[in-house]
Amino acid sequence: MHYITSLLLAVALVGCASQKPQPVPVDNTRASNGNPYTETYVSHPQPATLLAPDPNGPKLYLGDKKEDDYKRMLEQGYDMLGYSSFESGDVAPELATQQAKQVKADLVLVYTQLTGSTPASMKLQQLRQQAAAQKAAAAEPKAAGDAPAPVDEAKQRYHYFASYWVKLAPPLIGVHVNGPVAPDQPGLPVVAVVKQSPADKAGLVDGDVLTRLGEVNLDKPESLTRAARQYAGKTVEVDFRRSGSPGKAMITLNQRPQ
Repeated sequence: MHYITSLLLAVALVGCASQKPQPVPVDNTRASNGNPYTETYVSHPQPATLLAPDPNGPKLYLGDKKEDDYKRMLEQGYDMLGYSSFESGDVAPELATQQAKQVKADLVLVYTQLTGSTPASMKLQQLRQQAAAQKAAAAEPKAAGDAPAPVDEAKQRYHYFASYWVKLAPPLIGVHVNGPVAPDQPGLPVVAVVKQSPADKAGLVDGDVLTRLGEVNLDKPESLTRAARQYAGKTVEVDFRRSGSPGKAMITLNQRPQ
């Protein structure tokens, strides 16, 4: 397994990769039967406000921790178009770039992890190799230090995961939220705040629970979308809860794109 020197760490983009880069397998075995990144691709709903695609094509980065990367990509103003997930032998990383081009992504994060299990067919072949080596060793005298031939380690398998991202136009508010956690706990929990967005400038942070924007009660994500369109370009009050305590802030929303 070799390191791909042409790839950069995700920290160069989103500041989220650790100092321990993971190697991406370079030898293409499954590619002869097609592109596994394409075959296993699962799409997400298409974002509505996208920037023009990067004319230089999508960039390929090594991922670190999926959940941390996901949050930080949202904070950097990206949204996920979809993902690929599969298990295979060595697969060329360029195949992830090919799929990223097909879905018009600006970048793709690739994760690889050596799996702890080997398919039954491969295990059977390994056992046969070991048995043949032991039989040959028993039939012939061997010099001191000789040992049966080792099982080929080149057929190791890996779990691959790739997430495809696109840069969004400047958001009206700049928060990613979930729905209410329970009927008796109204409001929308903030998952991520886009950096330099109106929400960021208003002091909203991850974990805040948005309860009201202007005159609109925020009881579901769709109400936040409706309020954002209603107050686009205006300065209004936003009510929220932070660590269980009520709070208020003034927020100036961006203009709606023309």
